[in-house]
Amino acid sequence: MEQRYKDLKMGERGAILSICVYICLSALKLFIGYTTNSEALKADGLNNTTDIIASIAVLIGLRISQKPADKDHPYGHWKAETVSSLVAS
Repeated sequence: MEQRYKDLKMGERGAILSICVYICLSALKLFIGYTTNSEALKADGLNNTTDIIASIAVLIGLRISQKPADKDHPYGHWKAETVSSLVAS
C-alpha cells in the first residue's frame, strides 16, 4: 500500500508540473498571438488552457485518491483517480 501512495505523490508532482508548463506555454502563445495578430497562435493558446483544466481535474482526483479509508469508503478513495482521468479525457 505504501508504494501506491508514493506513486500517487509522483503523479501529483507530474500534474503540478504539467499545470505550470501549460500556464507558461498558453500565456506565451496568447501574448505572441495577440501581438502579431496570429489567429493560429491565439487558437493554440486557448487550446492549451483547456489542457490546464484537464490537468487540474487529474490533480484533484489524485489528491482525493490519497485519502485513507473511512466509514463511508472502507476500501479507500482509489477510484477517484480513475474518475478524474475519465473527466480529463
